[in-house]
Amino acid sequence: MEEIWREYHIALRAFIRRRVADEATSDDILQEVFLKVHDGLASLKDETKLKGWLYRTTRNAILDHFRARKPVMEIPEWLAQPEAEPSETARQELARCLRPMIRQLPEKYREAIELSELQGLAQREVAELQSISLSGAKSRIQRGRALLKEMLAECCRLEFDHQGRLSDYQRRKKCDSC
Repeated sequence: MEEIWREYHIALRAFIRRRVADEATSDDILQEVFLKVHDGLASLKDETKLKGWLYRTTRNAILDHFRARKPVMEIPEWLAQPEAEPSETARQELARCLRPMIRQLPEKYREAIELSELQGLAQREVAELQSISLSGAKSRIQRGRALLKEMLAECCRLEFDHQGRLSDYQRRKKCDSC
């Protein structure tokens, strides 16, 4: 290990100094390199590749130094917790209206919607729980969705973006649900 130090430390220090301006930091990186060399020297199988291995280790230590130096800055409060986009706010507000509307659906549609949309069950599972065919369950779910859409349309004017997602809404009249 001492031989490696004597033979390479000056060249490696110069190599580091060409990339790192601060002399004290350069010396710290050089010490880090020789710690890595000490720990990893036994894994070097071909001694003829020592010089390349030393420079690769040094280059990696320099990169580690610059990665670690990335400025750490506190995120301002106004940036850390961004306000929800208007479309997200609209979806959240309308979601609160949907539960009372779901309760107003006829029982067979209400149960199908609760199972599929609120509990996340597959349509096949809804069919089994309601003891109906798969096509019957699909029909109930689709009909329940259509009824909810009608109820929402009576209560609110919905606005959609170019991708068909809800972007905003306005209440048309005071409804029992919202």
